[in-house]
Amino acid sequence: MDLSGLTVSSSTGIVYLRLYDSNGTEVKASTGSSTRDTITYSVNADETYTVRVDPRGDITSII
Repeated sequence: MDLSGLTVSSSTGIVYLRLYDSNGTEVKASTGSSTRDTITYSVNADETYTVRVDPRGDITSII
């Protein structure tokens, strides 16, 4: 199963997307190269994931 098309955009600057598994391990992160970023990741159906949006690369906030 793929997680795809997850996009965040910001009018105020670069944003980062981070995907964590149920253990809290970061399994995927966007490049943070623009005000609009996307990640794609193959997920397991029985796993819980957390997506975080990091507006500056140093402060993380949970969606």
